[in-house]
Amino acid sequence: MMELLTLLRQFGLRRLLFLARYEEWVKDKIYEKGSLRNIDLDRDGNIDGFSFRIKNPLYSAYYKRPDIYIDGEKIDPSTIIIRKMGETISMDEWRDDKPLALIPGETIEIVIRRPGGLKPGKHIIEIKNAGIIGFDTTMDLRFIDKLGE
Repeated sequence: MMELLTLLRQFGLRRLLFLARYEEWVKDKIYEKGSLRNIDLDRDGNIDGFSFRIKNPLYSAYYKRPDIYIDGEKIDPSTIIIRKMGETISMDEWRDDKPLALIPGETIEIVIRRPGGLKPGKHIIEIKNAGIIGFDTTMDLRFIDKLGE
């Protein structure tokens, strides 16, 4: 309760409400709804992964490597590939000393190798500890998307 009172004194109610709405607006612009799909990575006719797309809605920035969870399960970074403007980047290559640069409006596809992919239905996608190099804050993003038959 004291933390809330301190924030109210420091920023004012109007500014705190603006910041809360702004964060929700940003979260809403990041995930490309309907992009969750199973994929055949090696084109052998078998589903061997799934992917979804996220977008940089604001300004050019260098992004820290986040943790990715699907339906509460942390995804092993060694199974994740990033597709960015025709380039493929492994999660191992995306480090704090080598952040991912994105320009405004740029979309990346996050690919997770998993035999059989995901079952049809709703899935919860979480991107935790998402942050921009040079800023001390991180965001936890949570999206729900439906995978068709």
